[in-house]
Amino acid sequence: MKIVKILGGLGNQMFQYALYTALQRHHPDEMVMADLHGFNGYRRKYQLNEVFGIDIKQATCGMIAHVAYPYPNFQSWRFGSRLLPKRRTMCVEPHNFAIDHEAISRQGNTYYDGYWQHEEYFSDCRDILMERFHFPDFADEANTALAQRLEKEEAVSIHVRRTDYIGDKLFYDLTATDYYTQAIHYIRQHAQAQLFCIFSDDIVWCKTHLQPLLNDVEAIFADWNNGKQGIQDMHLMTLCRHHIIANSSFSWWGTWLATQTGAINIGPKLWWRRQAAVTPVPSHWITI
Repeated sequence: MKIVKILGGLGNQMFQYALYTALQRHHPDEMVMADLHGFNGYRRKYQLNEVFGIDIKQATCGMIAHVAYPYPNFQSWRFGSRLLPKRRTMCVEPHNFAIDHEAISRQGNTYYDGYWQHEEYFSDCRDILMERFHFPDFADEANTALAQRLEKEEAVSIHVRRTDYIGDKLFYDLTATDYYTQAIHYIRQHAQAQLFCIFSDDIVWCKTHLQPLLNDVEAIFADWNNGKQGIQDMHLMTLCRHHIIANSSFSWWGTWLATQTGAINIGPKLWWRRQAAVTPVPSHWITI
């Protein structure tokens, strides 16, 4: 029996589901399930069913008790995971987010607690994930019109995440103006960009700090997908050829799910403010 804890925003849920999928492929004779109890009392909700229509097998507290501590809600997990010792049947992601090369091949009953933000865990399941992380067709004029352009032109997506990172000691200010300056310069030197498409929770900041870097290339600031429609931004990212991502799993997936050839994908070398932390940016992308 393998149980994967799923918790976090949509991007992190996608990483955890990708691990779940890889475990299903590598352990076809074992039962693979998900622990969703952490969403009880959590500030975000489980979205994979709502966004992608994914049906996932959920573990009960009784099942979880065989391999880990059956926390009924977010607060109990938050405190218990810090105070209680790790059981031998628990596979907890390394503190510095390094790749655990034995995570997938591990035999026997196992409970997985972490984000697992490395494509090495699930790269051999790309065909399955591309099918399951399928976006529905756009139903509105603004997104439909932009999508048509992105599929025809050599477009670059830029993602900037600021609002919920301000004041967060782990994430804030790692992808500031210098990072985007260097990344945009690299793209302009190595690609014939026809259009920059900027996605952000702080469009005002982007217009102030990024617009001057784009010079004569057209820029579209996608500011209309708010609230539940935010997933449309990820869909639009996948239609771009080149990508400059933030230290955010949201734009990581918007890039990984893209299918255009000849892509230049750029990510930050520093993803977290934690000693010896390992970036989840794939080795075949460019880090700055």
